[in-house]
Amino acid sequence: MKIKIDYFTDVLCVWAYINERRIAELNQDYLKQINLSHHYVEIFASVADKMASQWQAKGGYGGFREHVVQAAEQFQLSVHSSIWQTCKPTSSAPAHLYGKAFQIVFDDNAELKWLSAVRQAFFIDGRDISQVAVLDEMVNEQGVESGQIKVAIDSGAAIAALMLDRKTCESWKIKGSPSLVMNQGRQILFGNVGYGIIRANIEELRQNNSSKASWC
Repeated sequence: MKIKIDYFTDVLCVWAYINERRIAELNQDYLKQINLSHHYVEIFASVADKMASQWQAKGGYGGFREHVVQAAEQFQLSVHSSIWQTCKPTSSAPAHLYGKAFQIVFDDNAELKWLSAVRQAFFIDGRDISQVAVLDEMVNEQGVESGQIKVAIDSGAAIAALMLDRKTCESWKIKGSPSLVMNQGRQILFGNVGYGIIRANIEELRQNNSSKASWC
């Protein structure tokens, strides 16, 4: 039986951008042994509110940009010179909504491919991924007709799936992005967690896959 892993991210989170390498390695090492499901946690649902409430005393957008650049540099990743300066997305929610549409129209792998493309568009290319026009351009760049994605959005199916993610976040008390949840919520790895720790948790579950927690 495959090990179920629920992965929560916000597309504008630099730590989720950094963590993409670990997730790719995880899928490569455990391709036939894990079932990875992606969910959204809305850390940047309102960027303006986040900047005002959490970063105003630390330099606002400029201070936050410095934090993002320093975090990326730790892992030999570069970011576009415009992000959080002239390129200031208002929300991650539109990109998340499109991600759910990709999942509905295609599958989980298509959604993950979309997320990777969105992160590259923002962090590397400096595109404002909160703009619907930009997202529609990106859909076409993926070789997909934007009308296919619009059907899932216009029907309400994509927003329903996104709201279900919000409910799941509340149920499991997800603190932020990125978060890996295993063992039916008993094990939660939050933040900048090294691949060795992720692997150790999976190996433990593999060894005890047939047993159930029975203590009080």
